[in-house]
Formats: sequence, structure tokens, C-alpha cells
Amino acid sequence: MAYKPIRMQTINQIRQYYSQGYGYKKISRLLGISRNTVKGYVRKMLELDLDVLHPFDEPTVRQIYSHHHVQQSEAKADLNERLSNICEQLSGVGVTRQILWEEYRSEYARGYSYGQFCREIKSYKAVQNATIRIDHKAGHTMQIDFAGKKLPYYDKATGELLWAEVLVCTLPFSSMVFAYAVASQKQEDFVAAINAALIYFGGVAQVLLSDNLKSYVTRPDRYGPTFTNLCAQLSSHYAMELDATRVAKPKDKGHVERHVSIVYSDVYAPLRNDRFNGLDQLNTAVVNQIDLLNNKTLQGKDYSRRQRFDKHEAQQLQALPNTIFDIFKSTNAKVQQNYHIFLGEDKHMYSVPYQYIGKTTQIVYTAATVEVYIGNQRIAIHKRNTKAHAYTTMEAHRPEKHSKYLEQLQLTPKDLLAQASDIGIHTKWAVQHILDNQLVTSQAHKSCLGVLSLAKKYGHQRLENACQLIKITNTVSYTILRNILTNKTDCIAEQLSDDSCIPDHNNIRGASHYQ
Repeated sequence: MAYKPIRMQTINQIRQYYSQGYGYKKISRLLGISRNTVKGYVRKMLELDLDVLHPFDEPTVRQIYSHHHVQQSEAKADLNERLSNICEQLSGVGVTRQILWEEYRSEYARGYSYGQFCREIKSYKAVQNATIRIDHKAGHTMQIDFAGKKLPYYDKATGELLWAEVLVCTLPFSSMVFAYAVASQKQEDFVAAINAALIYFGGVAQVLLSDNLKSYVTRPDRYGPTFTNLCAQLSSHYAMELDATRVAKPKDKGHVERHVSIVYSDVYAPLRNDRFNGLDQLNTAVVNQIDLLNNKTLQGKDYSRRQRFDKHEAQQLQALPNTIFDIFKSTNAKVQQNYHIFLGEDKHMYSVPYQYIGKTTQIVYTAATVEVYIGNQRIAIHKRNTKAHAYTTMEAHRPEKHSKYLEQLQLTPKDLLAQASDIGIHTKWAVQHILDNQLVTSQAHKSCLGVLSLAKKYGHQRLENACQLIKITNTVSYTILRNILTNKTDCIAEQLSDDSCIPDHNNIRGASHYQ
């Protein structure tokens, strides 16, 4: 049986060529139909005992046609009854068309071949997936969706490679599009991307439409989805209604689904070879590409997305409020012994003045800032950092001794020699000797700090004398200098040096007396 039935008028042509003695192959070539089809119709003519030498009238042609296709019609009717169940089973794990076809043929031996079976399934699905054209109103809906693919960027501090989620937003009427990269799909990042989109469009649509994101919907429902508390606050702030698509029905927001593919080619592809240090740098590049996309003339049109938006849709958007929507969260935390509080959501530590060690504080934080309060008094404010197991510390929050200790750790050999020079040339020699001869750099640094600290306890002159005293030994260490100063060996040596000089006296005869 042929997959596509021939016209009934062709039956008379088959009769004519067959009566003239043409073979099946030649008739097939002349009429452009398969040889088996020609053979099948000739067989039906002979079975009905028809005179092939004379033209068939219309009733005869219809009789041949219906007789030939009765088996095919029965097979089609049988398969049509099965198609709904077959398509449902295709969504099962491991279920293939081949398996379903074998089961079908085991139940209906004269059924369709595998190729025809697959074509019938495809045709059935096409009918079931028919789409409806919707005329969008200007300023009515903003559709949003996270792109499936991510964009790479690097952490400014560590150089670590990270991957950003990209939220794509579009206004269906004008096809105006926007994309924004965020660290994750968490509520804070989701809201930050929505804020950026509304600022870019310069106004607020009446309805925000998304699929059932966890940061957007808590309980999906076709007729009455439940939205997160945060999104309810967002809706109230911008006077924008919330709406969600049906579960697993991406066509409900087909416009933004299409724009995700466009963003891949017009934003992802041009930026694929660039390196971005931080999300800010990445978003600057993304928005530049979005501007080019919106200003590009649409295919088959004489206007761009931006032109259509400016002319017909911009004025239909609601005005933005005076402030953007921001998330305020709060929690309590005790100031630890290292004068830091722990923000559990980010697993990050923030410093407070050390005087508040042991006190219980209230942390109020947004996507951008972290504020720490005791009662009504704000004792610290930081830029929010979501890096886990890391510290954000302000120098003013440290005890003075901690600041000095860190300053000492950061001193270079050049700094150490400069401090030694302020004491004297012999101290500088001693510090230089330690730096040159101590194999372990950290130990040399520590020894030099010890030598310099002796000047604070014993004074510059005594340290200078001690360094001069050991210079003849060409051996220097903090321990030797400390022992000299503790035992006052430098003072004894200085006194002996003074005693070796003969003082002036009237009773002492000079060298001239012995001439």
C-alpha cells in the first residue's frame, strides 16, 4: 500500500497503459507513482473481472478505489483509536516508538509499517500542538525566563571561574528585550534582575509573567498559583500583577522562550572570547549587546524593537516609583571573640567594633548592604559579600595592638632597614646581617622585629652600643643583644673604655718634663 493515495482519475490511466501492454515499471515511471501501487490497482481490476480495454465509468472507478483502500482505512481507523494512548506512553522512561510499534503489530498484524506508524504519530502530535496567535497589548505584560545556559566570569579577589545565571525579560508587544546576569536564581538575585529590567525599560508593565520558579511560585496551580512573600511585596511595591504559566507549558510564555534563543546568538556568541572580572563588568558588556539587538532593524520590517517601543509602548507603561524594591531581612547574632558576627545565609563573617565582644546584635541586610545594630544604634555597616567562609573586616574595628601586629607582619626588609637606620648605623648593620644570614625568611623577619623592639625598652643609644659591641664577633641575633642589654654588658664596656683615659690633673707631669 502506498502512503499517499493516488487520484481516482489516475486509475483510468493505469488501465489504459496496462491494456496497451506496458509493464508495471514503465507505468510507474510515466505516472510518477510506485510500481507496487500500479500492481495493486491492476490486481483489483482483475479480481473484479473488469474489461480493461474500455474506459471505466465513474462508479467503476469509485468501486476500484474504495475496494483498494478498504484495508488501509481499517488500519487507519484502528491506529487513530490507539494514538492518544501511544503518545502518552512515549513519555515513559525507556519507551520508544520501536517498542510501541512492535506491540501494535502484535495486536494488529495487518497494521502500518514502522515508517507509516511514526508519520501518523508525528501528524497526530502536530494537530494536538496547534498554536493560537495572540495579539499583545502595549505595556500589558513583561515575560521573564532564566536562560538555560550560563555566562562565565571571574571572581575579582581570587580569580576563580564562576558561572552567572541570565534572566531574559521581554515586552511582547514591541519585542523589546533585556538580559541581566546574576550569581544565582535565589530570591535576592531574582529581584535584583527584575529591578534592572524595569529601570532599563523605564516603566512597569501591568503583569509580570514567569514560569514556576522556586523564587517566584511556592504552589503551582493553573487557575490560582501561590507566589512567594517576597514576590508579593515586589508586586505591591511596583503595583504590578503576578501571573505564572501552567506547569510544563513553555508556550504560555512563548515570546520570551524565543528571545532566549536570540540572546544566545546576539549576546552570548559575541562575548564568548572575552574575560570579565566580576558581575558588574559582565553586565556592562551584556547590556551593550542588548542595546545593539534592540536597535537592529527587524527582519522583513522597516523598524527596530527600540523604535516600536518608543513610538507605541513606552507611554503605556506605568511610572516607576521613587525607589527601587529592596529586600530587607534580619537575624540575630552574637559578637564572637574575634569581634566578628556570622551571617548564616551567606556563611560570611563581618566585623564590628571590638568593644562589643559578647554582645547580641541584630543584623539587617539587603542584596547590597549588611547593617549591624545594638538596640537602635547602628554599630557597623558593610557591603554585602556572599562568599562563604570568608571575612569582611574594617580596620577601625580592630584593637590597636592587633592593628600594630598586622602592620609589623606587613613590613618589608626595606621597611625594617629604614627603622634600624633611625636608631643608628650599628643597628642598621645588625638588621642587615640578620636578613643576609638567616635562611628562613619568616624567622629573619621575626628576629629583626625583636631587635627593633629592644630600642623601645632600653633606648636607642644602648641598643646602638650593644650592636657596636658584637660587631667585632660578626655574629648577630636577637638573643645575644637581649642578653647584653639585660646584663648591662654594654654599660660595663662603655665604663671600661672611659676609665682607660688619663684625666687632666695639676700634679701630673706631662711628656715635656722628661725631655
